[in-house]
Amino acid sequence: MSGGGSLGVGLPYQKFVSFALEETCLRTTLTPHPSQYLLGSGTVEGEDYPEIPYPSLEKFKFIKSSDDNTVFNALSFSAPKIRLLRSLTIEKKNAFKVLDFAAFSEPEYDLPIFCANVFTTPAQSIVVLDLNPLYDTTIHKEYKDKYYKKIMPLAQKYSELLPWGGKITSESLRFFSPIVIWTIFESTERNHHVLHLAFMDYYKIWLELMDQAIKENNKVTIARNREQQHKYLTWRAEKDPGYPLLKKLIGESRAEDLVMEFLFEGVNTLGTKSFLDYFPEYARDDGSVNKKRSMIGKSFETRPWDANGKFIGDAEAFRELSSNCIQQAKETSRKLSSKRALPEAKEQKYTHFPTCLGSLFPCMSLTHQASREKVSEVHARMDELVELDLKRRKGSGDKDKLGCG
Repeated sequence: MSGGGSLGVGLPYQKFVSFALEETCLRTTLTPHPSQYLLGSGTVEGEDYPEIPYPSLEKFKFIKSSDDNTVFNALSFSAPKIRLLRSLTIEKKNAFKVLDFAAFSEPEYDLPIFCANVFTTPAQSIVVLDLNPLYDTTIHKEYKDKYYKKIMPLAQKYSELLPWGGKITSESLRFFSPIVIWTIFESTERNHHVLHLAFMDYYKIWLELMDQAIKENNKVTIARNREQQHKYLTWRAEKDPGYPLLKKLIGESRAEDLVMEFLFEGVNTLGTKSFLDYFPEYARDDGSVNKKRSMIGKSFETRPWDANGKFIGDAEAFRELSSNCIQQAKETSRKLSSKRALPEAKEQKYTHFPTCLGSLFPCMSLTHQASREKVSEVHARMDELVELDLKRRKGSGDKDKLGCG
């Protein structure tokens, strides 16, 4: 890559991209994706990338930043089973490096989406590496077993070498798999070496899954796969955490084009639903999209899957949300009992609770028996708390003291 600089730690992210292209070329035939030619003028030197036997790849483009010290490289390809394989690397001399690499299958396959996002400064690196599920694995157990069950031991190894990076929202979690590597580490040679190994292992697994994938002929299933991929792209395009940096480096219009036409290409072609069609909870009163990362307000500070890939985050979420709901019940009880007779108050005591309890299981279907039982338990406890409090204060005239049970 011409220009740019080194942070003095880790491997250049072009090495990650080069490995992925070389491995892919061993299994299938890559051709330039149409998005490759939307990226502006200029030619990227090719010595960092494998030689792929057709001349059109000499037309690799790069994006020109207003900052002469920042270099972009953007590549995109397709293959018989791969709708889009694309990479973006950014490097600003002595400041930061970025890798954004992804691979999307054709809708005739329900393959996970390979995802590698790394942001590195001289002090630390922020990493997400995953085979993002096309279908939420906390709901679709068959999908989880199909793609992740056999590779959990490998994921467990890397989860110990690259520990969980801290809070992640429940909305984002629905797009991650049990093998996700979400980590923040000091930018050392050792850590970047481990990351490089993880990238290579995860990508080889994705390629093996691609090799084994059988083309789907059922039109309904294909349409469902297409919509799920479109939903993923719509979420990523709207909530991309890297967008502010892109806007700063290349301007708002160019950054939006890069996000919509390259990084998440397909958001305008695979479907017609909008972000709010998929995620109505983000709608503001004026019809615009709420820019908050989370509407539920629940995050996971520790890894919410066990070593076998079982989702265990509900236990933590249940404790936190049930505590909040109990507090809401007591507040509602106080307000109602000060103005209404007991029968009326009992009927109206917590009509807002379905929303409260619905947010308790952001990654699980409330049709699951376990979830229904938990909700029933909390509702029963609400009945006990509120009725006890109303009766107690009806007899004593105490408007402030609450029965905590």
